[in-house]
Amino acid sequence: MKKILTFLLLVLNLQGIAQDYSIEFQDQNIPSTSTFRAIHVFNDSCIWLGGTHGNYCFTNNGGKEWKKAVVPGAEKLDFRDLHVFSKDHVVLMSCGNGLDSRIYVTKNGGESWSLSHQNTFEKAFYNGIDFWDEQNGILTSDAIDSKPYILITENAGESWDRLKPQFIPDLKEGEYAFAASGTGIVTRGVGEVWIATGGMHSRIFYSADKGQNWEVFETPIIQGTSTEGIYSFFIDDKNRAVCVGGNYKEINECKGNVILSTDSGKSWKLADGEESVAFKECVHQLEKNVWIATGPSGTAISRDNGENWKEIDKRAFHTMDYDAKSKTGFLAGDQGLVVKFHLKNKEL
Repeated sequence: MKKILTFLLLVLNLQGIAQDYSIEFQDQNIPSTSTFRAIHVFNDSCIWLGGTHGNYCFTNNGGKEWKKAVVPGAEKLDFRDLHVFSKDHVVLMSCGNGLDSRIYVTKNGGESWSLSHQNTFEKAFYNGIDFWDEQNGILTSDAIDSKPYILITENAGESWDRLKPQFIPDLKEGEYAFAASGTGIVTRGVGEVWIATGGMHSRIFYSADKGQNWEVFETPIIQGTSTEGIYSFFIDDKNRAVCVGGNYKEINECKGNVILSTDSGKSWKLADGEESVAFKECVHQLEKNVWIATGPSGTAISRDNGENWKEIDKRAFHTMDYDAKSKTGFLAGDQGLVVKFHLKNKEL
């Protein structure tokens, strides 16, 4: 039986017109008990999930029915990110040290899979992927040396090559990325990419030309131990960015877990209400001024561009994605927990 929760938000838009926002949550019947950290809402009908034990699930009717399968040969792997090009063409990324970090590709909706890439470096641990278009994509991993280990594809994930490390700024000691929700790496346009790091140091690596040249920017998010830092990054078309994170060993601690930028991630400040936000692993914009963040501590909404937040659901999730056209999104977490949500609004 579907459980429906409604949360009303009063928001003022730039013209000063009041908006009534209603977020409706609907539990999904997922035929899997895997932990899901990989998700892509391709549109309001086609949604894919990747999880533990080589599991993936998908729906082509907006969540009315879900199908589950296991990628052959990946039964012990943990899928941490994926990208959907169409209901038939999907790229799955697994994480893990050494050979467990892999890329699988299907072009027939999961009827068959090809292992297009397998890591061979013991220290590498794949964290996330994203694509600029149907051919060009980028992958970030834990380092194998003093530089971020970044791979690039020009053929939709069929093969991957390392970017030349000499053009990438050095990592600081104890700095790496988190494979928590697949949203620590974000592409935009024809060549922009942002990669968030954490640990002893939590920064933003930025390239405007598909990784040929890089800049790196400091952030004020909580950092300084191996479990702290940025877990998720999102940027809108107005160059406003929000990062969330914290310390995954202290999921209820509210201390420097949300930071904001208005200049494409070059400079950052702590959110005004950061002392009320517990650990989050994923953030997304819903509407102009309206943002959602989720994690093991629950789900929260901001109606003022990330400055202040209100908790609206206490269930633990790891990741989410959202289709702005249909105003429909999905949250995913442990033990097959997946929830659909829909944003409704009307002028008062």
